Amino acid sequence: LQVDLKDLLDVIATRTASLLGSRGTAIFLYNESQNNLEVVAENGAARLKGMKMQIGSGLAGRVAQTRKAETVKDYRTWEHHSPMASNSRLTSMAAVPLLHRGSLVGVLMVFEYLDDPDQEEAPIRAFTDKDVELLNFFSGIAASAVHNASLYNETRQRLDQLELLYQTSLASTQIHSQKAIAQQIVESMEHFFNWNTATIWLLAEDNRQVSMLAHASLGLEGAALQEH
Repeated sequence: LQVDLKDLLDVIATRTASLLGSRGTAIFLYNESQNNLEVVAENGAARLKGMKMQIGSGLAGRVAQTRKAETVKDYRTWEHHSPMASNSRLTSMAAVPLLHRGSLVGVLMVFEYLDDPDQEEAPIRAFTDKDVELLNFFSGIAASAVHNASLYNETRQRLDQLELLYQTSLASTQIHSQKAIAQQIVESMEHFFNWNTATIWLLAEDNRQVSMLAHASLGLEGAALQEH
């Protein structure tokens, strides 16, 4: 996450907990490639940050799957309790999906917890429909923030790619060796994409053998300009 987006989500988590009077808040972001959720921002002492949840697992996973808000009176005795959230201090919860134009962005969740799992039972707060309405308001803000940050990242990546293509094509006009041009390409890719290693392999005409044409690793430059 970008620093500014991370800070914004932290603020949203803090304000949500403050206005709902909940002891904790967690913002999960959806990773489409892994089809899971990860807590990227939280407020409270439950220490959920970094926790990952599969779609359909636990409260956040179920809300992500159904795209519908849901509340839990006591997570410790809830039938869909996830073993990944084994914190026995968690009690009541409410969660809503983060959606942008119908697409899943993540999940916003508020919860209550006990300071000590062995402490004497106290009345457990039940989240109301009004709490869910307020949670939906904050979910819209969070979803827009994540979407806008994604657009910025995608635009920046496209610009980097265009710059890479331009620099490579410009350099190739000054280099006449196939190997040297390939070396220029891998060094440019390593620089612009911050890769540790980049390699180009050449397939022989008989399709039976490949040979390394160019290689760049850990910032060690090759000999792109040594052959002309």
